[in-house]
Amino acid sequence: MRSLPRSFRYARMVARALKSRRHPILAHIIPIRRCNLACAYCNEYDKVSSPVPTSEMVRRIDLLDALGTEIITFSGGSSPSA
Repeated sequence: MRSLPRSFRYARMVARALKSRRHPILAHIIPIRRCNLACAYCNEYDKVSSPVPTSEMVRRIDLLDALGTEIITFSGGSSPSA
């Protein structure tokens, strides 16, 4: 029963994607690439990149919203060890 709302959202997303190809379906945002982990599967990290400034991140998210992006996901590194 819990998966019903998720299935409905997924079906709605697919229907909207088929209706119009003029907007992004999915955008993946990585606000920080710095990470103190070394996960074997991950290629999205390094030890030298600066975080994207908050004002720039907000601008990018606003642009994605203006485009009608269906899904925005976030990922990124963990804090450096103290």
